[in-house]
Amino acid sequence: MRRRAGVSLVEAMLAMALFGLLSLALAQAVREASKIWRRSTGETTARLSLRQTQRKITSDLSAGSIAQIGIAGGPVQLASGGRNGDAVWCLSAVDPASGNFQRKLNGSPFFQNNVLYYLAVPAQHAQLYGMTCPGFRDANGYDQGCPHKVLIRKVVDFGAATVAGDESSEETLMTASDVAAYLTQPAGLSVTSMQSEAGVRGVSLAAASLISLRAVKGTLTGAQSVDLDASALSLLDAQRTLRVGAVDLTDTDFTTHLRFTATAGLP
Repeated sequence: MRRRAGVSLVEAMLAMALFGLLSLALAQAVREASKIWRRSTGETTARLSLRQTQRKITSDLSAGSIAQIGIAGGPVQLASGGRNGDAVWCLSAVDPASGNFQRKLNGSPFFQNNVLYYLAVPAQHAQLYGMTCPGFRDANGYDQGCPHKVLIRKVVDFGAATVAGDESSEETLMTASDVAAYLTQPAGLSVTSMQSEAGVRGVSLAAASLISLRAVKGTLTGAQSVDLDASALSLLDAQRTLRVGAVDLTDTDFTTHLRFTATAGLP
């Protein structure tokens, strides 16, 4: 007798089992691919923010004088009570209007303004990031919990205006007390409102998504340098595992540090 065409019960069960195994394998592959994508994207974003931080700060400090650089604790803007890293500022002889380096008659730099860098937590934080960061204050009094800080760069003609050709009006380095009034929060990711602050000749958002920025003068490479440590978080991965915004992010599996040195070009 001829075998009737069709699929036997055993064959159907084997086919279903094979299909199930293939589906499980495909699902696992998709999960692994998603995990790799999250890690790669998060790390790339963090490293980009850190490189922007390094490039901006190094450019300004390397054109300044080590004797005309200030460092102080940043503002407190979170419930943790921790400071947003360190504020760093220096004198600049670059005229922000023309972009030209100004010199006195004797050839020495004619300082035009102070250039200030500091981390800030944007106002409207919850609307921007869909969460609230209470922060985490470390043993040194710095916040290490919020990974949404932005790096602000301000060009400030402090006090009496600096006048081209009048060397007696040369800009002097701001004190920590002077700087405190300029450590303000941006409105979201817009820095437009900061333009109206006294003496501000320029302001920009230099980098975003940072945890901390620490600075110390000349401990590693001598008195002619500032050593900095910036950190950022691989957010896409971290927020699946950690209570981002409320725990210590100083050294996690998702935290990237960039330690770099800015060497002053002038004595």
